[in-house]
Amino acid sequence: VITKVGYYFMSLTTIVLSTSHGTVLRYPDNFKGELVSTPYISKGQQTDSSNGKKKKKKKFESRQLNEGEIAQMEYFAKIRKDLLQRYNDLLTASRVIGYLPVQQPVVQPCPTSSEPSCSINKYFCLKADDCVLDLHNDTTIEGDLDEKFISNKSDVSIKLKTQKCVYNIPGLSSFFMSDICEFDLLMPHLASTKYSLIVIDPPWENRSAIRGKKYQWISHNQLSSLPIGLLSAPGGLVVVWVTNKIKLREFVQDTLFPSWNVAKVGEWHWIKVTTEGELVFDIDSLHKKPYEVLIIGEYHGGSLSSHRLCVENNEVPPDAKKGKLTEMSTPLPYHYAFLCVPTRVHSQKPYLGDLFAPYLPRNPCSLELFARNLLHGWTSWGNEVLKFQEISS
Repeated sequence: VITKVGYYFMSLTTIVLSTSHGTVLRYPDNFKGELVSTPYISKGQQTDSSNGKKKKKKKFESRQLNEGEIAQMEYFAKIRKDLLQRYNDLLTASRVIGYLPVQQPVVQPCPTSSEPSCSINKYFCLKADDCVLDLHNDTTIEGDLDEKFISNKSDVSIKLKTQKCVYNIPGLSSFFMSDICEFDLLMPHLASTKYSLIVIDPPWENRSAIRGKKYQWISHNQLSSLPIGLLSAPGGLVVVWVTNKIKLREFVQDTLFPSWNVAKVGEWHWIKVTTEGELVFDIDSLHKKPYEVLIIGEYHGGSLSSHRLCVENNEVPPDAKKGKLTEMSTPLPYHYAFLCVPTRVHSQKPYLGDLFAPYLPRNPCSLELFARNLLHGWTSWGNEVLKFQEISS
């Protein structure tokens, strides 16, 4: 770790700097997507991008706020001051070291093995009853990839060619592509592994996503049925992305975590900024906010008490007070923030492995559920798990 002007430059691939208020992240080089360069305009203040002229503000009938909107405003009122302080601190630090403005990424060819790029030197014809495929080199596959546990056993990226396209498979990564109804077919392949970090980005029911037909959402019962207890290592972190809908945050911490025997140990915020460092939405907008929430829990089997040492203004969170604390080299902050420029790809989240590395064992086993891309050294599951791995058609 190198220090300069009070800020910490990290050697990890996605961490730009860290301060006492949070961390500045960037997307991994292999993530596709144009970065957001200008703030989004709130409802009623839309701009016609074709000629730069402002459209007339739409008139919305005044109405009383519903219960959910009132609860959301109350939650925002509690975090607003702290969130702005963290944002301003990280923004200043980013400018001091010259990180902002962020340049649009240049798309680089995916790193591949030493095999010639013009030839795919292995061939497999997958049969319906084939369940496992271990890859060591660039490979051509004939057959359906659904419901197959496929692993890259080499430590470098390789190419996986199908009849439709070519995919980049990161080193030491594994994936299983299926709907949640077939999740039980994945379990035999994971039986011998316990994960220290499980990241979950559920397809929450969302009006804009439903209108745009961007994805199929799942029910709360389906989410509760995920066998987190069979997947998580004792004391493992379970990290869930939630939208700014207050009912979802309450569902995760009050219903979902208890159903998994997971205790809440943290609540972090992703502060979204443009390449120039501006918040992507007006922070006081009622309809959209420039942040997303991560609810962090710790798995303890049959006990709901947390054994992880956490820090919240030098105090231990209530959940942690119930159990016997385990000493850790780096305490997990209960409240934390990380600043990152999002891509324009719908719902593409930053990579969290480097962010959580200080709070995990060395070389942890990591799992992402509802994944849409693969990560080096991770196991990924979802029905769109190869969505952003395509190299060519």
